[in-house]
Amino acid sequence: MMRKFLAVVLIGFLFGAGMALANTEALDGKTFVGQIGKAGRTKGDKDQFVFKEGTFRSAACDPYGFKEAAYTTVPSENATAFRAEAASPKGDKMVWNGMAQEDRVSGTAVWERPGKKPVEYWFRGELKE
Repeated sequence: MMRKFLAVVLIGFLFGAGMALANTEALDGKTFVGQIGKAGRTKGDKDQFVFKEGTFRSAACDPYGFKEAAYTTVPSENATAFRAEAASPKGDKMVWNGMAQEDRVSGTAVWERPGKKPVEYWFRGELKE
């Protein structure tokens, strides 16, 4: 009985993960141009959010050593939620949670650095033509 339960849970998990990974096609090949800024501020810095071959990259984070990171998606009726965790060689991590809807993207990113308080950012952009 326990084996059947675990098998069902495992299959459900794998199916759900597969659905999320398979849907990267909804964003792959798209680049959004916009801004990223610290939470609580209204103006930010220019940025490009690139979805390519199952990876996500924020161009504004390149100077800090962050590379492209694998991303997952969860589709809904009229939007696609996504999540990515990018790392830098210094051990920093950027955790991205966003929503892409038609020709726009927006969300939050949290910069986690060892021994420091996490810093939260907002981001938004429009599809690059």
